[in-house]
Amino acid sequence: MDWLKRDRIIHRQWNIAVNFFMPARALHHERFARLCHAVIQSYLFVVIVGNILALSYFALRVSPVWLEFVLLLGGAYSPVIGALFLRLTAKISASVVITNILGIAFVTAYALLTNCLSSPAIPILFGFLVMGAGFERRVVTAILTALVILSLSLLYTANEFGLRPAYQIPLTNLALLQFLGLIASVTLMAIGLFLGTLSRQAQRQRLTGALTQAQVANKAKTQFLANMSHELRTPLNAIIGFSELLKNQMFGPIGNPRYLEYSDDIQHAGHRLLNVIDDVLDISAIESQDFGAIDEEIDASELVAACVSMLAGRFKSSEITLTTMLAPNLPRLRGAQTRLKQIIVNLLENALKFSPAGGEVRIHAYSGENGGVTFEISDLGMGMVEADIPRLLEPFTQVHEADSRPHDGVGLGLYIANRLVELHDGRLDIVSAPGTGTKVYVHFPEERLVPAPV
Repeated sequence: MDWLKRDRIIHRQWNIAVNFFMPARALHHERFARLCHAVIQSYLFVVIVGNILALSYFALRVSPVWLEFVLLLGGAYSPVIGALFLRLTAKISASVVITNILGIAFVTAYALLTNCLSSPAIPILFGFLVMGAGFERRVVTAILTALVILSLSLLYTANEFGLRPAYQIPLTNLALLQFLGLIASVTLMAIGLFLGTLSRQAQRQRLTGALTQAQVANKAKTQFLANMSHELRTPLNAIIGFSELLKNQMFGPIGNPRYLEYSDDIQHAGHRLLNVIDDVLDISAIESQDFGAIDEEIDASELVAACVSMLAGRFKSSEITLTTMLAPNLPRLRGAQTRLKQIIVNLLENALKFSPAGGEVRIHAYSGENGGVTFEISDLGMGMVEADIPRLLEPFTQVHEADSRPHDGVGLGLYIANRLVELHDGRLDIVSAPGTGTKVYVHFPEERLVPAPV
């Protein structure tokens, strides 16, 4: 396990070196950060390979010239200048161009001082070209290629006309240096790719594990809410039933009329709590997709009529007019009848809740432009600003909380309606403005229609 520990230490130190050169902009742009990470790694690889080549040359050369050694190290460390430029300017293209120009200049000078085209620096010259071509655009690659060709032409000319020092590196040493440089480059690149692959695999496993845990926790939460809601329904129904017995004085007069008021309050509060429990059960059923079949044939006109009939008494007691407008020959829908009814009832209740006394709520059903069916529910309530509309489709969220607090509900009606619409392949849109009321459009696509008999 010692090798694994050492490998982790080396990998950590390598990441520290790479992160040191990362520009500040990379913290906020993931794609840019990945590009910078790849470029900086290539810079550091060139530095390592260049150092190995320089040290190998210094060790094997019979009479090393310090100027040659300095130039070779200069070429090896030119990527550090490019990395610093990248950190300060956050410009990848300019950084790669500067790095390659410096590297090519150093390598060309070194090659002229050694054996021109036989110089062990030639592999590094092509290495700079590969580094630029691997991470930059075609224009930059063309410029770098032209510089390399120009350098090789100069070296060839110097070689042909004897413009080189009298001393030469022995051929065996030259071959060994080139072999060491290429092997070191390939080995380091392979190690870097291997470590990067291990890092990505570990990160992917961590993300997969975290996602699995989140899904398990969410499923457990949903199941817990469903179980608790079922457990609460039985005693709550008993409370509502007994409060109704007291309110109606089924077993004789109670005596004090205040008890009648209290029993009415108990019954009203019980119904409110029962509605919340039903909403929680609906959410758990939606999240687990346990809501029954959604392929029943439903008459759109009858669906609206049933919803209006259910709420007619509440609209009348609230002194709010409910107007129905149905287009002729509405097509039949495919879906879960109870869920479609729940969508319209939730939207009508929401419109009723925020409509002033003497106001009007309209429900309009008609064929959509794309061949589907649209249900439009509008009210003349307080409305809202456009920025608040997305919040309405989140669970347990209400707009104008101070104003809506006296109303029933905990902010689940629109969320449930929207989720049920999505499960029927539809779309729910809200249009509103302060003081002008709200319009909710429920669109069902043509795929949800029952074909008319031929």
